[in-house]
Amino acid sequence: MNTRLTNLFLSAIFSLILCGQARASLTYSGSVSGIFTNPILSGNLIDVNGVNVFLDNTATAASSGAGTNAINWGRNSAALPVGTSPFSTARFVGANFTNVAPGTQFLLGYIYFTNGTSEMNSLIFGTTLTIGVTGNLSITPSTSNASIVTTSNTGISPQRDADAIFFPSLGRSFNVFEGNTAVADVFGQIVGDPTLVLTRLALDPTLNGPNAPGSIGNGASDFVPEPSSWLLLASGLAPMILLRRRIHRAD
Repeated sequence: MNTRLTNLFLSAIFSLILCGQARASLTYSGSVSGIFTNPILSGNLIDVNGVNVFLDNTATAASSGAGTNAINWGRNSAALPVGTSPFSTARFVGANFTNVAPGTQFLLGYIYFTNGTSEMNSLIFGTTLTIGVTGNLSITPSTSNASIVTTSNTGISPQRDADAIFFPSLGRSFNVFEGNTAVADVFGQIVGDPTLVLTRLALDPTLNGPNAPGSIGNGASDFVPEPSSWLLLASGLAPMILLRRRIHRAD
């Protein structure tokens, strides 16, 4: 009887060890996909004075693509220069991944952001990006709110007129110059039970080329001067201010 109990005890210990080893060696593989939903139809626009102005575009916003991997917003009825887009677009392209361990950061995919030229009453102000693993229902998708920050175009500088997609959960924004398209890498982790979470944005070094018309900022208005800075800009000191900021950022 004692021998039998001993054998059962040892068998249980052995099973626990094997279970622990199996969990330790668990990895994930698959393909990532993402969709944009829930366009926000009212919010703030940064006007020519660098001030947030509230707009309610509930009845006038022009948006398409909700429920797909590419959402478009904006409209311009006036004639535009050749090559100028009347729409802004955010498009998510998923990546493949192999043997990723829990808690390990890996590339989820890419956001292509086109900053178009649109009428102010046709803008949207946010969307929801849901990223999941295609065909794998055991991994809970990541759901992130994204604010869309639009600036009134002034012609003062590309930085001033850049629009942004801001992810509050990361405290980071993806800024793109007017009339341009840039690409950001989206990184994440698989954690917990398991759940996919966003962890980082980075300007893609390969897809953007050497002179990328965008950047990753620390907040939604990273490129936009504070209202008090406009007095300096008007007085002709703007080049000095921008130079000092670039030097400070480089440090």
